[in-house]
Amino acid sequence: YLIHENPYVSNVLWTKVFHCDMYQNRLMLIPLSAFAVLAVFVVCTFLELIFQNTIEKLYMVLVNKYADLLNLKLQKMSDYFKKFIFGKE
Repeated sequence: YLIHENPYVSNVLWTKVFHCDMYQNRLMLIPLSAFAVLAVFVVCTFLELIFQNTIEKLYMVLVNKYADLLNLKLQKMSDYFKKFIFGKE
């Protein structure tokens, strides 16, 4: 949804790729629209799979590396505030 309704993509997609403006008052608009929706879905799904298996894997390595450090620091802060508020255990 975010890709095909983006202001930069929307005009190109609907007027230059699928030419929906040419079929505006014709019966062919319905099958063309169904095909366009299916084609956009398939292409975006394919792009998402490529993204997940390339860029996202690299990104998640960094996230996992620093998430453990962040989690450890937050746990220490939580323990400190528990001791401060509730006293020593």
